[in-house]
Amino acid sequence: MRNLQLHLRLLSTLDLSWKSLAVSTIAHLTMAATLAASPLSVQQLLIDSFINNDPLSAQSAILMLLLLFGLRGLACFVGILSSNLIGNQFGTSLRHAFFDKLLTLPIQQYPHLQDSNEIEPLIHCIDPVAQATIRFFTSLAYDVMLVSGLMACALYLNDGDVLLLLLILPLLILILQVMYDQQQSDHRYHQASRQLLQRISESLRNYREIRLHAGYSTESERLGKAAEPLTRIQYQQGKISAMTMALGQMLMAAIAITILYSLSLQALHHQIDLGQAAALITVSLLLITPIRRIARISTRLRHNAKIIQPLLTFLDQPSGQTGKTNIPRHARGKLAFEQVRLYGKHQTCPLLNLYHFSIKPGETIVITGCSATEKEAFIDLLLGLQYPDCGTILFDDHPLETIALPSWHTHIALITQNAVLLDEKIAGNIAYGDNRCANEAQITAAAQASGAMTFIRQLPEGLQTQTDGLTAPLSIKQRQQIAIARAILRNPSILILDDFPRQEECNDTDLLPVLEALIENRTTLIFSQQVPSLKNIDRIIVLEDGSIAEKIKYLDYSPHY
Repeated sequence: MRNLQLHLRLLSTLDLSWKSLAVSTIAHLTMAATLAASPLSVQQLLIDSFINNDPLSAQSAILMLLLLFGLRGLACFVGILSSNLIGNQFGTSLRHAFFDKLLTLPIQQYPHLQDSNEIEPLIHCIDPVAQATIRFFTSLAYDVMLVSGLMACALYLNDGDVLLLLLILPLLILILQVMYDQQQSDHRYHQASRQLLQRISESLRNYREIRLHAGYSTESERLGKAAEPLTRIQYQQGKISAMTMALGQMLMAAIAITILYSLSLQALHHQIDLGQAAALITVSLLLITPIRRIARISTRLRHNAKIIQPLLTFLDQPSGQTGKTNIPRHARGKLAFEQVRLYGKHQTCPLLNLYHFSIKPGETIVITGCSATEKEAFIDLLLGLQYPDCGTILFDDHPLETIALPSWHTHIALITQNAVLLDEKIAGNIAYGDNRCANEAQITAAAQASGAMTFIRQLPEGLQTQTDGLTAPLSIKQRQQIAIARAILRNPSILILDDFPRQEECNDTDLLPVLEALIENRTTLIFSQQVPSLKNIDRIIVLEDGSIAEKIKYLDYSPHY
């Protein structure tokens, strides 16, 4: 039951069109119906050939058989094609679910995922998992339809003792297969395997003493004794398997002989003709394969669960997004840090220690003196990608941990020193993410305001130029102008400049006025080891060992370079 639940949970991620499902269902229903109807054509063929001696009717019966199997072949082609299409759609849905989970995990897990190489095997298993799951359910549905059709055909042909025997035959196969699967999964074997592995681990831990005393032979004998239960269990399972198979063969032979005897008696008493007898035998033969497949459901579920479980374990991980509150688009931009303390990994002293630190709406501050690790942790706190170990961060008097991350991120723009390209086209880099619906006029206006249109007009296709198709890569300044245009289009309440701008870049006659216009009337935090020569700076915050060592009004401060 648990393995079936795993399959159903996985199937719940499938975003399937009803058209594909309908085509697949009709194709498999046609396959089952044509095969279930074939015994009736066999009956008609034998009656026309041996009883009625009617060659024309016999030819018609043969033509009907050919038509049935031709239709079945066409349905088989459509069914396999539609199943593969559904499997591909399922793989796409799983990949999207995987990507969504991967991109919303707590950021503390990313270093582990990169170092442990867990992503590659999960990516490689998505398509096999999707195809195996779809094949399992389509095969099960087909077998159920086929068995139901064959039973209906047998009921139509004969509703007496023969039908009862036909029902007993698949039931017997089912019971024998379940018995075989159960003995194959004997828990005693797994327990003995665990005990042997524990014994091997002990030997490996004690390798110094074993080698020192030349105890190879002694230890090998002890491991051999520990492995003896595995041999005994395997032998017992072999006996059970042999008995089960032999018993099954004898019972099936007995039932087959009984069916033949019953048919012969009915034929002698003229209760059944040759065509009906042959059709019933055909039904019994056709029932064996689907019943065996149905009997092996538990085995197939266990096999698929081994590859499904790691993927579901990954998808079941808690997301880093916990808040539910949505903030109005037009916010004031006030930030407050109330006894915020954040510890680094395996650190006893806090990495950041911020007490009663607040930033007024529209205020521009420079944060300096922090190490690269402290700066990254500070920015992650501001972005809501990490939460403090104690204390809280307030945005317009809303605790940050209660705000939905997508809503919170609409109020923030981040510009880094090494601005990265996030899309294949220039326009896509400006209208990225939640601004992807911006029209060309809005994108052009943002690019014009950032000064990026100067070089964009010279590109082969302007805003639609592919960034990876350029003969020369974009310069650092050009990438920064694109990042500024992205921030302008976003129009955030809070702007974060990560180690940018540097002094030599602020002296750029194109960049300086653009930045000053962007900062104006916007809460801005500038992380920099140097104080940039911007007019709008209100305060300078000096950090020392993660704590605020000094607060300086910019008007009283004379930077030294």
